[in-house]
Amino acid sequence: MDFSGLGFVAALRLLLQAFRLPGEGQKIDRFMLKFAERFVMGNPDAGFANADAAYVLAYSTIMLNTDQHSPQVRHRMSRAEFISNNRGINDGQDLDRQMLETVFDQVAGEEIKLKDDPLQGRVQDARTSSGLFVLWGNSTANRIREQHAHASAEMAAKSEQSIRSMTQRRRRMSGAGEASWAVLLDTADYLRATRPDHIAPMFGAVWTAVLAALSTPMQTSADPHVVAACLVGFQSGIALACRFRMPLERATFVTTLRNFTQLQNLAEMRRKHVEAIRALVEVAASRADVGDGLADNWLDVLQCVSQLEQLQLLTQGSEQAALLRRTSTSTDAAAAQSNIFSSVLSVSAPTTGEQQSISARAFFGSPATTRRSSATLVPTVSVAELAKLETNSQVLVVTVDRLFTASVRLSGSGIVDFVRALSQVAWGEITTAFAAGQAVGSVPSRLFSLTKIVEIAYYNMERIRVEWSQIWAILGPLFDRVGGYADTRAAVFALDSLRQLSTKFLEKEELPHFAFQKEFLRPFADILEGAADLRVKDMALRCVYQLVQAASAHIRSGWRAVLNVAQIAARDTHDQVAEMGFHIARECAQHHGAHMWTLALVQIAGEDGKQASVVAVTGLEYFHELITCLDEFAVGAAAAARPRLALGAIDTMYRAAVALGAQVIGHAGFDACAAVVALDDQPLYRVWMPVLRALH
Repeated sequence: MDFSGLGFVAALRLLLQAFRLPGEGQKIDRFMLKFAERFVMGNPDAGFANADAAYVLAYSTIMLNTDQHSPQVRHRMSRAEFISNNRGINDGQDLDRQMLETVFDQVAGEEIKLKDDPLQGRVQDARTSSGLFVLWGNSTANRIREQHAHASAEMAAKSEQSIRSMTQRRRRMSGAGEASWAVLLDTADYLRATRPDHIAPMFGAVWTAVLAALSTPMQTSADPHVVAACLVGFQSGIALACRFRMPLERATFVTTLRNFTQLQNLAEMRRKHVEAIRALVEVAASRADVGDGLADNWLDVLQCVSQLEQLQLLTQGSEQAALLRRTSTSTDAAAAQSNIFSSVLSVSAPTTGEQQSISARAFFGSPATTRRSSATLVPTVSVAELAKLETNSQVLVVTVDRLFTASVRLSGSGIVDFVRALSQVAWGEITTAFAAGQAVGSVPSRLFSLTKIVEIAYYNMERIRVEWSQIWAILGPLFDRVGGYADTRAAVFALDSLRQLSTKFLEKEELPHFAFQKEFLRPFADILEGAADLRVKDMALRCVYQLVQAASAHIRSGWRAVLNVAQIAARDTHDQVAEMGFHIARECAQHHGAHMWTLALVQIAGEDGKQASVVAVTGLEYFHELITCLDEFAVGAAAAARPRLALGAIDTMYRAAVALGAQVIGHAGFDACAAVVALDDQPLYRVWMPVLRALH
């Protein structure tokens, strides 16, 4: 389809009215990606830095369409809110305000409709698939929603009348005893609720009493049947609060159940508390709608999982746990500022016949130290006693694993909440020892949650691009921080994880004019520029070099990030870093030019005003980036101190330009176009001018 000369909204209408969209979310996403590419190609002066901006604005426009024309939306988005929602989407810059105002006015004034409604007859399929159909506010969908709303109102009225009738009968039979009440339960007519609106008010009226009724026996009883019943009640309360989007109720139930895990007090931990851990993790992984509703309470669940993993290390007697046990907090103030695991562990020195014990409060960040007097000794619990709790049971391990594998079923907003919470826990694990006053490196950073981040990124790699953009907006800065952290082990692990993810992500095809690969690979440059340790810099360069060798056929906009890494290395004070950076640049120039740029015959306006055929270099901007990178080695600030690299850069620059020029001259359409186009449009001029300018 040709969108040349069309406004953004007009082009989107043309796309949606031309054919019926498919039912799968991935296919719809593919259509939107292609639309963005074709629109930017046909309208190069529309103000978009790349196709990513048009892609994001397309989804934002669709959501605006639903917001403005759906009868279910009570509070409409304002023009200022729409503009605010689209800040920074144009490669870090804002789109033209007048263009955004025009988009808003056109959508608000006239609804964008589909040629055929994909919701017709497939409403349930849409709910269980990607959820993208809720973005389309077309008239047929509105009629379906109106019918649902009418049926819901009618059902609510019948429910209210039934409750009143039951209340009156209960009052009349208040003194009749249990038998009469049983008859009432058997003969009463109940209506099955089909919408959260019917149940949420009832749950909101009774949740405090339910919570109190569950908490008391859970705290006092040791009967496994009573404990199991209470845990089922807690799980049901959390599930209801999540499905009904009730934040206060959800937070209270989750926090109360987490407190019952007793992970903050190992000395009092019993079997029922381990069951509480299992119940909390199990309900979070049970259903996608529960996970979507957990929102910021994912942090409580994932912190519990992190604490459980460290407890499992202790009971297994791992080497890492032994290192942790040999450390203790240095001051009370440092421990007070730490998180649950910040002060690590305080273990009484084992003697003959004495079991190794763990200071329960020191384990979770209390200001207890070995220098305290015997009058203030904290309770201890032996590792053998902890092992009896079966925290390493197969059921618990499988439940935790299912929590992460189930992340693929979360919605777009749900996975963002999950990743944000997991990132916070991962960063807390890494900085634990430093927050407690320990010297960085004296205690090994815990990398459990960072490992899980890599796992869930693999699981969710097939999500649509707009969701991945939101996920990477969280993970990218996390890798930046971990890669620049003072603990070399954590930084190297983060770089290797980033390399693995990049290799997998580069397998996804990137269309022309998009720049998401560049954003995905950007942390390598940030880490290289901010790292102080030579080992971290070397690791960053080796990871990029491996990516170039292994995935060059799939790299598109990522070439900018690769060459930026090499250019940063050229400015580094370490000769070893500069040498490795030059190897990357030379590898790109000598062996991967065919993947960086290609030749094509295009039509442009000639000097006589007529259309003329010209040999164009697709990807010429990457050639210019390569020349700029080599120029840094040849004549940059550090070039005088490295004459061998400078001469090698000049030679590589010359050879790359000669090779590309020869390809242009050898193209079949070169002779026909050289005499009829302006100098700036001639292909050889565009190849050689950046080289001559760099060596000037």
